[in-house]
Amino acid sequence: MQTFRSNQINVYKSLRNRSVFKLAFSLLELFLFLLALGLLPPPCANTTLSEFFILAIIVNTIEAFRILYLLLIIYNDLIEIHQSEGENRLPYPEFSFANTKYLLDAISDYHSSYKFIKYLMIVLNIVVFMFGQVQIYRNLYGECEIGQSEFNFTWGVAITFLILRYITIGIPTLIVVIYLLVLPFAYCLNLSNLQKRNSGGASTENLKKLKVETVGQERISEDNECVICLQEFVGGEEFIRLDCHQFHVFHKACISDWLKTRSECPKCRQAVRFN
Repeated sequence: MQTFRSNQINVYKSLRNRSVFKLAFSLLELFLFLLALGLLPPPCANTTLSEFFILAIIVNTIEAFRILYLLLIIYNDLIEIHQSEGENRLPYPEFSFANTKYLLDAISDYHSSYKFIKYLMIVLNIVVFMFGQVQIYRNLYGECEIGQSEFNFTWGVAITFLILRYITIGIPTLIVVIYLLVLPFAYCLNLSNLQKRNSGGASTENLKKLKVETVGQERISEDNECVICLQEFVGGEEFIRLDCHQFHVFHKACISDWLKTRSECPKCRQAVRFN
């Protein structure tokens, strides 16, 4: 129990350190957005770049609040751990303390308000990301001109924002889109292959070429069982032994029905030879 309590504390401290780093980074971004908005040249004030910076400031403010809320939860949970003397009195299952990801998911599931803010941030970040890149590229060759020191700074902040969001939002979104596009194609291709395989069943003439034997007293396979019907062989039953392996034996009726749909061994998937 002491080991479990120690692991709880370590995972919480790790999550706390990560959250503090994210909070510092979010506050730095917020400061840069405020500075960029204040230094926006007069010609650019009439463009939508100012709206982009205002939206980014709002989103970063909410993000900073979310992280502060998480740090408050962590602080209260650590107090509970220190007072519990090893007993798990937290409302999370024990597997939640395996690593920071599981713990963060458990916190999110239990604290509905934190979960709402987390998903709200995902939506807002995507909105600002899409709006930002449209406005930045649209105003690049407009009234704002690169060369002014103030605009160079604001442009650098905006481009840095886009690069970071491409890494955190753009690439994962692209992967999901590709997956959604490829998945139906892969499914159709696999279905087509299955249909081709199923259409290549054995004919009645080929089935008659298979040698039929009768079960005696000896064990005719490793487990003495037909893998198609999962029933043991009993004396007097008819069975067929395929050429791919001496222990690949099946009830005559089972293997006949199988080979009518696909001409391959149910165990090793090798093509059946009808000699």
